[in-house]
Amino acid sequence: MTGVKRILALLMLLVMCSVCALSEAEPALIVNGSEISCCEADAWMDLVRSTYAEICDYYQRCLGVSYWSLTYPNGLSVWMSVKSDAFKQLVMISLLSSLADEYGVELSQAEQSAISQSARSHLAQAPNASFSLSDMEAVLTRQLLAQKVYGLLASHQSIDEESVRAGVSQSDCAACRAEYLCAPYSLYAQSGEARASEAERLKRIAAFEGPYASAVALNPDLDSGYVTFTYAKLEKDARLKSLLTLQPGELSEVIETDFGLFIFRMGETDSAEVYESEVEEALWQARVQAFQAEYERMYEQCDYALSSEYWDSLKP
Repeated sequence: MTGVKRILALLMLLVMCSVCALSEAEPALIVNGSEISCCEADAWMDLVRSTYAEICDYYQRCLGVSYWSLTYPNGLSVWMSVKSDAFKQLVMISLLSSLADEYGVELSQAEQSAISQSARSHLAQAPNASFSLSDMEAVLTRQLLAQKVYGLLASHQSIDEESVRAGVSQSDCAACRAEYLCAPYSLYAQSGEARASEAERLKRIAAFEGPYASAVALNPDLDSGYVTFTYAKLEKDARLKSLLTLQPGELSEVIETDFGLFIFRMGETDSAEVYESEVEEALWQARVQAFQAEYERMYEQCDYALSSEYWDSLKP
């Protein structure tokens, strides 16, 4: 009898292993017949979590609470809400990317290389990840193809362009361009003395008459570049409001922002570029809004099946 029991135990073990193998092979999501494995879904959810990393860190570090456990007035937790949105996004990513061939959308060699680099970088920050490099590359590839298909479909939406242009105020787009020198916050975070020292260094270098990029070449820990401010933005920002009084070529005082210490050298006005940029953004948003109903229809009518066991098991 002992031998029979051992044989039965082995058979039971084999059956259990087979069930486990089938369970592991079950896709997390199937959209119009296209399967997304659990490992690919894990890669997607890791990308979703990473977009909330800073706010999660703030709530934990400054408030001592888990951001994910916060609840909305309807009783739904932040995590459940984010997970629900992430599921819908993954459905649409799969659906839209599957239309790439139909619309002649493909990825360039440069885009494919960027995806591989991004996947490697992301995986390096997740040493205990439950997904592989190929899983992350597959998800990023689907995502970019979906974005390009979405952009193509949205761009074909009919809108009243004249009305949209008329809704963009030229006076609100009055702007100025400035060159800047910046000492990043990390250079002086440790003490007030370090801050004072960096402020003095910025003042000395700001007197340089050539492009600040040339000056920064000798001070690689500093940053430089150009930025365009609308006058409306300057009016609303107490830290930057003093720039309104400067003439082209004049320097600002040292201004501290969330990113570090800055000195700005004012340039000429650049309102036309800002206006056209605002018009293009308004036109795009109008097309996105016009496409929204079709986007929702595509989601409602697509055939998808999810593994409830997988999605229920996801944790922050």
